[in-house]
Amino acid sequence: MWRWAPRCCPASWSSRSPVPPPPGATAAAEGIAGAQPIGTVETADGTVLITHLDGTHESAGAGSPVYQGDVIETGSGASVLVVFADGTTLAIGQDSQAILDELIYDPEGCGGEGVVSLLEGTFSLVSGEIAESAPDAMVNVTPVAICGVRGTKVALHVTAAAPPLPCSRTGQG
Repeated sequence: MWRWAPRCCPASWSSRSPVPPPPGATAAAEGIAGAQPIGTVETADGTVLITHLDGTHESAGAGSPVYQGDVIETGSGASVLVVFADGTTLAIGQDSQAILDELIYDPEGCGGEGVVSLLEGTFSLVSGEIAESAPDAMVNVTPVAICGVRGTKVALHVTAAAPPLPCSRTGQG
C-alpha cells in the first residue's frame, strides 16, 4: 500500500503555493487513475482548487474525489467541506491551504490513521471512526504544532504568526 505522510510541516510550506511531492511519490501513487479516493467534496463554494500528486489541478465541486497527497486551496470568500472515508469532516474556510497527507482506513476493523497538514487559513474538523477507535490515530499538523484529534471537534486558524498551540477543543464529537 502506498503511503506518504511527512508528519511534519516546515514553515516554508505556508507560502500559499502547492507543495511538491517528495521525489518518486508520483510514481509510487501510480497516478490519480490508479489511486483510491480517501474522501469526497460534499460542498464547495467559490474558487476551490485541488492539486494532485501528479501535478494536475482541478476545480472542486460537490462529488469531487480527494486523494492522499492532494493539496486543497480556497480563494477569497470560498469554502469547502470534505468528508473522508471514515466519516471525518474537514471544513476549510477562505484563503486557506491544506494537504491531505494520509488516510488509511479499514471499515471492517474500524481502524486506521489520518494526517492532514493545515498550512494556512481557517479549518474545522469533526472526527470520524478513526479517532474514535484509536486515540492517537488522527493528527492535524500545522507549521507550529501537531494536534491529535481524539474523538472531538477541532477548530483552527493558522497564520504565519500563529501561537505555539493553535488548537481549541470545542467539545466531544
